[in-house]
Amino acid sequence: MQEPKEIWVQKKIIIHKNAKDLLRIWRNFENLPRILHFLENVINISSHVSRWTSLLADQTERVICDVRIVEENENRLEWHSENNPDIFHKGILILTSLKDSSTLLELRLQFFFPLLHDSKPDMLGSDFSYRIEEDLQRFRLAVEANEFYGVKNTIKEIPEGFADPQNPRKPLL
Repeated sequence: MQEPKEIWVQKKIIIHKNAKDLLRIWRNFENLPRILHFLENVINISSHVSRWTSLLADQTERVICDVRIVEENENRLEWHSENNPDIFHKGILILTSLKDSSTLLELRLQFFFPLLHDSKPDMLGSDFSYRIEEDLQRFRLAVEANEFYGVKNTIKEIPEGFADPQNPRKPLL
């Protein structure tokens, strides 16, 4: 019998942007599919609840869950999933202002997939931690170049590696 699979990822990155701008981007969860590779779509339902559609590692299966913001202040955002017995997800974003107007962004993600008949040991992929690190590097480059939605009102082109909101991913058949 397979043991439950729990995934913990913690990444830190320094971004040359103030914490207030970074929190504004992350607080709008609809921005997250442009940042995090495993998210296909996020729809805000209310000011503190959103519905997330995640692609699993093989990109043929999706998990949908509602996510609630449970803590929010000027340097911390915490959320967790609810209403889906197939997955538990918790995330924490901590922003620490540095002396040079930069921000240390710390992202902590936890995923738990209860034992189900179709559970797999690496639901998010064996390289998930590395891919989150790549996601944050792309995010840093886009934000520092003022090319991320929410930091700059208009954009000439979408930063490399980010999904085009006008052309979302096509459904997998």
